[in-house]
Amino acid sequence: MAMFGRFVRPVAGVTWARALGAAGRAAPRLLVPHPPATTRVVFRGLHVSRVAASKKEDGSDDGTGWSPEDRPIIHPEHESEEDLNIFTEGTDSMLRPGGKITIEEALKLPIEVYEYPHSVLLAASMSGDYEAREEVLRRHIMVVDKVSWDVADDTLQEIKDFNRKNMTFYQFPYKLGIWLAVSTAVLSVPLIFHLDSVLWFNDAFVTFEEAGDGELDTWLEVGSWSWNWMEPTLGEASFFILCMQMTRNNMQNLGWKPYGDWVKKSRADLLIKNWPDYSHRALSEFAEVHCFSADTSGYR
Repeated sequence: MAMFGRFVRPVAGVTWARALGAAGRAAPRLLVPHPPATTRVVFRGLHVSRVAASKKEDGSDDGTGWSPEDRPIIHPEHESEEDLNIFTEGTDSMLRPGGKITIEEALKLPIEVYEYPHSVLLAASMSGDYEAREEVLRRHIMVVDKVSWDVADDTLQEIKDFNRKNMTFYQFPYKLGIWLAVSTAVLSVPLIFHLDSVLWFNDAFVTFEEAGDGELDTWLEVGSWSWNWMEPTLGEASFFILCMQMTRNNMQNLGWKPYGDWVKKSRADLLIKNWPDYSHRALSEFAEVHCFSADTSGYR
């Protein structure tokens, strides 16, 4: 997950935008050389701005395009001070031409999911990220139960274990489909192009008239002969799958839940029933990505 997103786009008549550390005090300065006055800088949607730089009265500047008198303008309706600091710390060097970050700046980069600020977790959670939804639920448990991260993690583990109960049964149709698809794909090749396999299959199940002399000398001729009975079988299988896919798409368009969505919804309802004190939305979103997914969280 990218922690620092920076986009620069021209906006007519708009002041320069920058990410800020806190209201009422100067934030780290973004060293962008000679910025045009009609440009907005947006850091992952942080809507904060500063007046465009102008030269000093004597016509000089500090070499960055910013005058020392410039002061940031905060938009307090957006991110918190903590989240703004997360995105602004360590960006000075990255915005300097050819500048590389220092070790001190690199140390501020969050690596583990539990280090991410709330805004990043919520954005990733809305995108369906498994670990983000897991951490969102863990922090919600901390708030509701007023416990530490480790205690909340134990509660989350109980929820995960409960959510995985009987999932072997619910996963069986998918595993059966995988086995059938792989075995059919592998067996179809020799049953069409391998002479001995084609002759055996014909004698055992088809009893099609035998090919004449010299008509089965190459594997392509064998395939042309076996296609007499393989074409209807494979064609019907393909048409059946196509119809099932169309049925699923139309069910989703009508808001009906195919099998997988029904399983996710039923698991979410069970979690809500057994842990009614927690957010229904947090439990539902976690159950949606957890019941069929491998547990990828490796930290405790």
